[in-house]
Amino acid sequence: WTDVLYWMNDAMGFELPWVYFVSLVIFGSFFVLNLVLGVLSGEFSKEREKAKARGDFQKLREKQQLEEDL
Repeated sequence: WTDVLYWMNDAMGFELPWVYFVSLVIFGSFFVLNLVLGVLSGEFSKEREKAKARGDFQKLREKQQLEEDL
C-alpha cells in the first residue's frame, strides 16, 4: 500500500492522497472489526442456546429420576 501511496503522491501531489489512504485504513479497520465481532456474537449466542438446552435436559432428567425414586 505504501508503494501505491507514493505513486499517487508522484502523480497528484502531496495534498490529497494521504486523505484517501487514511480514510481507507480507518474504514477498513472498522469493517474488519465489525465482521470479527459479528462472528463472535453469533458463536456466543449458539453456545448460549446449547447450554440452555443442556440445562433444560438436565432438569428433565432430574425430574424423571425423582419420579422413579418415588
